[in-house]
Amino acid sequence: MSLALRTTSASSTSGASGAGGAGGAQLGRAESERERARGGVEAALRAPDRAPEVAAGAVRAEERRRELETPLELLSVEVLADLKRGAGERRAVHAVSERMVAITLRALSGEGLRPQVTRVSATGVATELDLRGGDTFTLNGVEVPNSRPALDRLSYEAPAGSALAKAAAINEVSAQTGVRAAALSTRTDLQAPLNAELGAEIYGSSGPVEAVTLDESGRLVVNGVVISGMSARAQDAGGALRAALNAETPSTGVVASLSPSGELVLEAPDGRNISVAYDGARAAEVMARVGLRPSGAHPYGGRVALVSYHEVALHLGRDVNYSLGDVAGDMGLVSGAYYSR
Repeated sequence: MSLALRTTSASSTSGASGAGGAGGAQLGRAESERERARGGVEAALRAPDRAPEVAAGAVRAEERRRELETPLELLSVEVLADLKRGAGERRAVHAVSERMVAITLRALSGEGLRPQVTRVSATGVATELDLRGGDTFTLNGVEVPNSRPALDRLSYEAPAGSALAKAAAINEVSAQTGVRAAALSTRTDLQAPLNAELGAEIYGSSGPVEAVTLDESGRLVVNGVVISGMSARAQDAGGALRAALNAETPSTGVVASLSPSGELVLEAPDGRNISVAYDGARAAEVMARVGLRPSGAHPYGGRVALVSYHEVALHLGRDVNYSLGDVAGDMGLVSGAYYSR
């Protein structure tokens, strides 16, 4: 129909041809646009759905934006290794290289590579002492408050003297000092430095686990929880002793394992104190066979780490240093020290 109309208009008089020709042209253009539009819609309907592709592209763009904001220390080992391998290559920079270089430059221009000062106590904290005792303790000129029981809700005994409480007290003024503290795991092994300081074999193991029966006449007590009603073979072959201890981990916070030499090792990953005791008529025999020395009046304590991005001015008395587990590196230190890595 449209073709017939256009033909008729073309055979009219010249005046009518001018007016009719313009109208016909406009009508023709409109018809053509409708045809193109219809064709475009039909082509789009025939084409595969690109919505997933568009969505995936948006996700990739967002991931790349986040990667460019990632601090250097959070990069995966694989990415850093790839960056190192490609550092000296003369080749066209591809997307992965661009991403890694951008992250590296951002970290170099920011704070990602600042030198970090770290001091870790040489031994478990002296848990019979709170943080301060009667001594002064300052970090970068700011006085550190004393540790107290309210700062440790996990330890069974001596909470004010735990690594958790001491780290929390130091962190109460971290905004002013620029130094943060962390409570490291408490372990019953690696006690040689503390025993050397005390001048006697008081903490740690006395030897590998021997065949032992735990019952009402001889029980092992860890953080107030009784371990009884089981028998273990030499070096805990079969793991009965460890299984009994680890069954109580939700209550004690303590995980049991064996050292390479077959000695029993207890660990509190969160840094709480570990109390070890034996009771019953056979307590001495059970203690000798389990091979783990009791904690007595003072539980096993975790170590404390001090971390800063700047050099640290540390002032503390000998008792404070001792209560921190020898964080200054010399139990005889009385005052003032600067540390850098």
